[in-house]
Amino acid sequence: VAIHDGASATLENNNIHSNIGHCVQVAGEGTEVVLRGNRIHDGKASGMFIFEGASATLENNNIHSNTDAGVFVKGESSEAVLRGNRIHDGEKSGVIIFERASATLEDNTITDNDLSGVDIVNHATATLTGNTIEGNGQCKIERTEEVLATCCGFSPNGFSGVRAADHSTVTMP
Repeated sequence: VAIHDGASATLENNNIHSNIGHCVQVAGEGTEVVLRGNRIHDGKASGMFIFEGASATLENNNIHSNTDAGVFVKGESSEAVLRGNRIHDGEKSGVIIFERASATLEDNTITDNDLSGVDIVNHATATLTGNTIEGNGQCKIERTEEVLATCCGFSPNGFSGVRAADHSTVTMP
C-alpha cells in the first residue's frame, strides 16, 4: 500500500502482508494516514515506512515478522503517533525514529525484535508513555550465522529496549 503526495487515507481491519517492499508506505508533505486494527506482517522491508514529511496515526495494529523495522519514521517533519499497537518478532528494531523525525508512542507492546525495541537516532524526537518494551535485542537463535553477522554486527546482548543516539531527544514521563 503506497499513500503519497498529500493524499489522506484510513485503513481499518486489513491483513497487509508478504509484500516485496514495505507493507505500507506513507510519503510526502501533507500526506496523512490512519491505520486501525490492521495486521501488517511478513514484509521484505518495513511493516510501515513514514517519510518525506508525512504523518500517520497507528492504533491497535498487530505489526510483526517484517524483515526491516516494524515501524520506520524518517526525515524532518515526518511524524507518527502509535497507540495500543503490538509490534513484535521483527528481524530489526521494533520502531525506528530517524533523521529529525518525531513520534509519540503510547501503550504499545514492543517485544521480541532482533535489535532494539525502539531506536531514536540522528536528531529525532520521541515521547514514550505506558509502553511494554521487553525481550528485544536477542537476535533470535533461529537466524543463521550469516544473517546475525549482517543484522546484529555485535553481541546480541548489545541492544537495548530503548536506544537514543546522535543528539536525539526522548521523553518518558
